[in-house]
Amino acid sequence: METLRARRAVPADTAEVTRLREVMFADMGEGGDDRWWSACEADLRAAFAGDWTAAFVLDAPDGAGLACAVVGTLDRRLPGPGRLGQNIVVGHVSSMATDPRWRRRGMARVALQSLLEWFAARGAVQVGLTATADGEALYRSLGFTEPANRALRLSLSAETQFAPSAPPDASGSAVAGLAGSSSPGVGGELAAGDAQP
Repeated sequence: METLRARRAVPADTAEVTRLREVMFADMGEGGDDRWWSACEADLRAAFAGDWTAAFVLDAPDGAGLACAVVGTLDRRLPGPGRLGQNIVVGHVSSMATDPRWRRRGMARVALQSLLEWFAARGAVQVGLTATADGEALYRSLGFTEPANRALRLSLSAETQFAPSAPPDASGSAVAGLAGSSSPGVGGELAAGDAQP
C-alpha cells in the first residue's frame, strides 16, 4: 500500500485548490455559482506568497489534478482565559475538500494533519473550523470539539446600514441594530462577550 504524503501548495495549484473549494461548497449545498473563482485564485496566489496562509494538497493518483486540499490561515487574538501572554496566534481551516473520486482513502486526514503541524510550528494555540456532517468524525478524531459558545455570522455589504445607537437606558446598556431589521436578536441589546474572543 502506498504511503500518502501531502505537499505544500504552490501558486500553480491555485486553480485546482479553487476547484476543490467548489466541491466543498457543493457538499454544503452552496455550489453552482462560479463567479468567485477568478477572485479566489488571485487571493490564493497572493496568500501563498505570504506567511499567514498555507495549503496542503495531495495529487490525484491518476495524475489528473489534485485529489485533496486543505487551506488554513493564521490570525491573532487578544489574551483571555486559556490564552495567556501577548501576540496570541490561532489558526482557522478555511477550506477542506477531497475530490469525490478519491474519498475514503485517508487523504483528508493526511492533508489536515500537515496543516495542523504547520499551525503548531507557527505558535498557534487553537484551531477552528466549520464542520460538515461528512467531515465531523474526522475532525473529532483529531481532537476538535464544539466551542462553549455558539458562533454567529453577519454578512455585511456596502449597503448595510446600522440604526443609530440609542442613548444608554437606566442600566447603562445602549441599544443598536440593523436599520429596518425585525430579526430576533438584531436591534436589541448586545450582550457582553458576543464578539469573537
